[in-house]
Amino acid sequence: MAHRPPVATRHNPWLVAVVLALAGLLVRYALTPYLGPYLPFVGSFPAILVSAWYGGFWPGMLTTVLSMLLTTLVVPGELPDEAPSHALRIALLLPCGALICLLAEHLHRNRHEANRRLDAMMRLARPSQRLQAALELSALSAADVDRDLRYVWVRKPPLGLAEGDMLGKTAEEFFEPELAAALTAARRQILETGKACRIELRLRRDDRVEWVDWIGGPLRDPDGTIIGVTNLAIDITDRKRSELQLRRRGDAQRLLVELNDVSRDGNGVAEIEAGIVRRVARHFGADRCAFAEISPEDGTAEVTRDHANGLPSVVGRHRLAPPDSELMRRLAAGETIALPGGSEPLPAEAWMDPDARPAETGSLLCVPVVHEDRLIGALSLRLRGRREWSEEDIELGRDIAGRAWSGITRARAQLQLRESRDVLALAMRGGRMGAWSREYRSDRGWWSRELEEIYGLEKDGFKGTREDFLALLHPDDRDKVRDALETAVATGSDYVVEYRFRHSSGEWRWMEGRGRHFYHPDGRPHITYGLGIDITERKRSEEERRRLNAELAESLRRKDEFLATLAHELRNPLAPIVTALEVLRLKSPEDEQMRWSRDVIDRQVRHMTRLVDDLLDVARIATGKAQLRTERIELASVVNHAVEASRNVIDAGRHELSIELPAEPLLVEADPTRLSQVLANLLSNAAKYTPHGGRIGLRVRADGAEAVMEVTDNGIGIPQPELERIFSMFAQVTPAIDRSQGGLGIGLALSRGLVELHGGRIDATSSGPGKGSTFTVRLPLGVAPAVKHAPLPAAAAQPAQGTAARRILVVDDNIDAAESLAMLLQLDGHETALAHDGQRALELARSFAPQVILLDIGLPLMNGYEVARRLRAQPWGRGIALIAVTGWGQEQDRQQAQAAGFDHHLTKPLDPSRLAALLDAVQPRQPQSGEAVTR
Repeated sequence: MAHRPPVATRHNPWLVAVVLALAGLLVRYALTPYLGPYLPFVGSFPAILVSAWYGGFWPGMLTTVLSMLLTTLVVPGELPDEAPSHALRIALLLPCGALICLLAEHLHRNRHEANRRLDAMMRLARPSQRLQAALELSALSAADVDRDLRYVWVRKPPLGLAEGDMLGKTAEEFFEPELAAALTAARRQILETGKACRIELRLRRDDRVEWVDWIGGPLRDPDGTIIGVTNLAIDITDRKRSELQLRRRGDAQRLLVELNDVSRDGNGVAEIEAGIVRRVARHFGADRCAFAEISPEDGTAEVTRDHANGLPSVVGRHRLAPPDSELMRRLAAGETIALPGGSEPLPAEAWMDPDARPAETGSLLCVPVVHEDRLIGALSLRLRGRREWSEEDIELGRDIAGRAWSGITRARAQLQLRESRDVLALAMRGGRMGAWSREYRSDRGWWSRELEEIYGLEKDGFKGTREDFLALLHPDDRDKVRDALETAVATGSDYVVEYRFRHSSGEWRWMEGRGRHFYHPDGRPHITYGLGIDITERKRSEEERRRLNAELAESLRRKDEFLATLAHELRNPLAPIVTALEVLRLKSPEDEQMRWSRDVIDRQVRHMTRLVDDLLDVARIATGKAQLRTERIELASVVNHAVEASRNVIDAGRHELSIELPAEPLLVEADPTRLSQVLANLLSNAAKYTPHGGRIGLRVRADGAEAVMEVTDNGIGIPQPELERIFSMFAQVTPAIDRSQGGLGIGLALSRGLVELHGGRIDATSSGPGKGSTFTVRLPLGVAPAVKHAPLPAAAAQPAQGTAARRILVVDDNIDAAESLAMLLQLDGHETALAHDGQRALELARSFAPQVILLDIGLPLMNGYEVARRLRAQPWGRGIALIAVTGWGQEQDRQQAQAAGFDHHLTKPLDPSRLAALLDAVQPRQPQSGEAVTR
């Protein structure tokens, strides 16, 4: 049985009611030029219907009232005498709106009730299907009982019961009374409350015991009536058996954790010993626990601390056994002495009790501590009664003894270390330094008083562990410091790191940490000694320098973003100008003055377009997004293209241009378009800043491993202080400030960026104002190819004559741009339709059935990307050729358009010849089979 789709997340119906009222008002307002004062509520009735259907009667009435008030206030005009009055229309709107709301809510409720009943039936049918398959593949037990708690369906019952034996019976007939009572109570609770229940049950039948995790829930019919209880049982017997063992192990682990805490909290030797023997005696239930240091040379034991419960203390020095005795040999070999007691007398020397009588009985555990093959101590446990010591007890005793000795040894070493630190105290304070150490195994740390003062801590204010230290650091620096410590330990190198810490005053300060690790003979890390140096003042100076650099970088970034946005905004008005100019070319008679006027406009628009392109190029270079399409090229071809591009401005100034090329071809790896752009900029600048009739020279030569291009002129020259500044954005040469040819001052900035992207450099020289200037471009020379270099690509092909007529939808919120483009397309024989927003574009795309859509991106209501995605989602929209026409022309804009479903991306203003060629290449739309396209 199929599942119903999930219900989408509902929005606030009151908010929807307000939005719909406003939408109806906007629709009516948009129709005002056509309807005038008539039909003031033409947009309100659909809004009321949708609001009532979505939210119910009262949200629908809210839309009705808001529509009445807003429409009365907004819709203008005086009504003719024969037309109904505004009051009468309002009086009719309220009952009509109420009737619509009642009908919509009634239909909505009926539909909701039908869906609810269908869902109930589907839920009742699905569990048995899924459960049958799941139970066959799992070890789960399942059953259903009716309201009389008799089993009506059973699968895989527990305790070896047969399914047929349980049908028609209650739990009391084959389970123990206590278990049956628990099951009955849980099931009755489910029948009464309709809520699921989960409990753990211990099942026993004859000699068989099982634990199960039982889950029960209500079983309902399609009307929602509870007709029984469904049961699911998961066997957890193995888990229960493991829990007992885990509890025992957990107690042992908690003891070890407590012992670690005793060793880490900075206590002295006496405090550590007292904490260990007290906790160990409590864990084992011992009557006495003692720790002794043993001298194997004379067989004596120094009991430094014990914990006795009803037995005398044995603190003091005792003779344990002769050095060559069996007991000493066994202890020196690391053998644990474990005596269960009961009837065997305890040897006094085994548990160091001078008052013990040989006839006393009890249990004993004596664990030796052997370090570097030498017996150094022992941990002794004494119980009055009998106890069988398990292997787990013996292993735990060994672990405790080792930890105890390590903690005591560490405490003594720290004491000695503290005594030696005072030597460096004066030097540390003078250098704003402090010393520190960290014992690796215990993770105990020590800070000198000087270091505590740097942190603003009271004496002994540092807690001692690494985590305590990290807690003082800035959250962003903790991982860095932790990694530096671990890396230094692993590699044996010195630890050097800079980090921020919080002073007790709340101020964040800077510290340079240095340290060196020392290791045990077996390679285990033992302890780290180090210095902390307050470098706050140095860091403040560095931070101030970085802040100033960041402000400068942010200023540059914002400037570049502004340029990119400005370029986009300038493209949009250029688009209808270029299109209208092409229309004039096609429609205007061959009049000399008209042709001259068109040429002037065309030149100025193209000049404006080049300025826009330069702005975008500068922004791309500044943000690192400029891309080069490099290839092996000959500089002579670059010179030809650059001279051709700048010929108009050179001829306009009646300048003399001399070109000097080398006899042998010079090859470079470069982007021919970008390199021609650089050279054309330099030639154009020379023409603009040279008086009429001047001389301009272009020389290309090789200089070692570099290709050199020099552009010279006898123009206004450049003052020496400005030779470097002229390559900055918007820079102007001082004598040219008042000249009409000054320009924006971005050409040289763009040229430098492009040359540097090629791995070259550009510079300027001048003898001063009025003495001309020279611009030199240097690029790395390429290796000459083994075969003849391929010719430069041919110029862009002109559009083919007789372009096939297309059905084209033009979508642009700029009405001038849309209408002028449509007019141009109509002159070329195409059939066009216009839309100025995304929603209208979708409607026309279906009704007009275009073969091509020229679609702007920045549309109201729905942007061009969303329109493209929705078109591609429709079967009838997948064959339409989508061409993005936009003022955004960067690479990420093209990628975003492609991802949305566009076939092509054109940047405003459009080149009419390129557009014509593209339209000629577009294949006609092929509707999908069975698709009906309306016109």
